[in-house]
Amino acid sequence: MTCEVQTKFLVVGAGPAGLALASFLGQNGEHPYGKQRYHRRYPESYIFNPFAFECLRDIGIEDQGLQHAVRGRTLQTMRWARSMAGEEYGKVLGFSEHPSCIGHTHGITPSEYAELSQSELEPILLRYASHHSFHVRFSTELVDVAQFTDDTGKHEYICTIQDLISHGTWKIRTQYLFGADGARSNIARSLDFKFISKPSSGKACNVLLRADLAHLMSKERHAALHWFLKPDRTTFRAERPELVDAVRDLMGDDSVDIEILRVDSWAVHESVAEQYSLGGQNAFLLDDAAHLHPPAYGLGSNTCVQDAYNLAWKVAYVSKGLAGSRLLESYTKERQPVGAMLVQQSNKGLAAQVDVWQSVGMFESTPEDGSRQLAKLSQATPEGEASRAKVRNAMELVGEELQSWGAAHNQWYVSTAVYLADEEGSRPVLDGNPIVDVEISTYPGS
Repeated sequence: MTCEVQTKFLVVGAGPAGLALASFLGQNGEHPYGKQRYHRRYPESYIFNPFAFECLRDIGIEDQGLQHAVRGRTLQTMRWARSMAGEEYGKVLGFSEHPSCIGHTHGITPSEYAELSQSELEPILLRYASHHSFHVRFSTELVDVAQFTDDTGKHEYICTIQDLISHGTWKIRTQYLFGADGARSNIARSLDFKFISKPSSGKACNVLLRADLAHLMSKERHAALHWFLKPDRTTFRAERPELVDAVRDLMGDDSVDIEILRVDSWAVHESVAEQYSLGGQNAFLLDDAAHLHPPAYGLGSNTCVQDAYNLAWKVAYVSKGLAGSRLLESYTKERQPVGAMLVQQSNKGLAAQVDVWQSVGMFESTPEDGSRQLAKLSQATPEGEASRAKVRNAMELVGEELQSWGAAHNQWYVSTAVYLADEEGSRPVLDGNPIVDVEISTYPGS
């Protein structure tokens, strides 16, 4: 069977997971080939945690990431207000700024939390991967996957690729196939991966804009995320110029010059693959192809990088004959539970956020009802106190998201790749909340 391109490793998708996988394979002396449909045109996944930075540190590019990141107090807070310049409903500290988390900053990792968006991270990974024999083709799309068995009984794949500029097609033959091709993964569909999914819980719309807000950003307003809640106003459509007026209203300053760059709608998902690999067939899922969820908890791109870190060395060892093929089974055993936790917690975090909106009055049936609910928050009455307590309790539940060092750190692996024969006891049991509290252990698989 003749193909225009033959490679040992084909990475479909060049987002954080695909580029990280190519980088870690390159670190191990392997030469992957990759394809990507488009260049990223907007920022995503800006929270980058210390444990993903540790993966970058291992290949010597952590400092490059930090140079392109936003660091310090700007990251530490979530706030809710009527507008950027308006009355503040409340604020929650998080990560290394929260009193219960300060000890983690220097006690468990040499790295730090920072704001590093995918649009900044991806060029860093691409540069490293390209310098380590990664060949990537942009403006291409996978249109077909055919699986076959060679003369030795090994599974291989013929992938048909379309050039989105010339519209020509060609075929790639590969021994290992990695699907990092996002929520509508052709790899997952073509190879019939199974998913654990729940119905979508809603839709959202991202608006990317350009505006100078320096005069509004006093020290007291610094935060990683601002929620502007106006229960006394009507809804608006994502259409210009209505959208520009709505953004000005949310900024609290009609003089701000607003330029709308992009408007993108998306659905809230709760979905994770049952298996991240096809047993013995050398096909693997990463990225949104494996786990799909809202952005709450900020673990998405971090988990993608860590999935790639876990998989790359195993593939390299098996490819070089340094380990048996059963080692690859540990990828699903170790990383699928992490993805399942991510999907569950991010949807839980979104639900907690919705409780805050409801407590302020965002879901009242009319703007007038919303205005009355809002007025209660400043009333010196038992009803006003009850309303304030409801808001306060809802914000405290969101606080778990901003203290989630445990969710980022506590990844306890149980697989045949973890050697336990000489262990006298079982894994220590965490005394506390595994999402917030951190367990430091030398037990194998920790």
